[in-house]
Amino acid sequence: MNGSAFKYLYLFIGLLLGAHAEKTADEKIHLWPAGKVQYTIRRFSRDHLSPAVIANLTAAMAEISNKTGNCITFEELKGTYGCYPGRRCIKFGESGSASCASTVGMKRDPRTSVSTCPTVGAIIHQLLHILGVNDQHTRPDRDDYIDVHWNNIFRTGNFRRSFKKRTWDDSLGIPYCYNSIMHYDNYAFARTKGVKT
Repeated sequence: MNGSAFKYLYLFIGLLLGAHAEKTADEKIHLWPAGKVQYTIRRFSRDHLSPAVIANLTAAMAEISNKTGNCITFEELKGTYGCYPGRRCIKFGESGSASCASTVGMKRDPRTSVSTCPTVGAIIHQLLHILGVNDQHTRPDRDDYIDVHWNNIFRTGNFRRSFKKRTWDDSLGIPYCYNSIMHYDNYAFARTKGVKT
């Protein structure tokens, strides 16, 4: 990702930290208080994260904290209490979470999985979802910038939903950025290899 893409992305995060962006009349993006995200890593179980994934996760968290001037920080909870049910914290390495996906914003039990994320950048993408940032290519004005080839997107699972335009605008006036870490590449979820989605 180039410097200007990071600039816009983290400017966006900074603006989000200052206000809850309205989505619809009954739904808001819920943000982490004071930009502090608490988490646990399940290290000693059948479904634990590999040392390589933990290293990438740690690097991704450090990158976000660094690029935001530590306006966003991550704190690992250790010990008996950790992420008990109902606590707003992220549980990495939970049973049945073998994927690379996240919910958007802070939830009572936020859902994220990084166990199959292939790179630090892919984990940053998922962490930014947890922080409240939506995908760039789902902005309401995206048709002014890209064409989505629906016939080439996998029809099973949630792949098509990942391209659905949002009905609300939470871009805060930031220009559309093709190089954003929150923008899928040209071949994401393609049914036919080498054909654009």
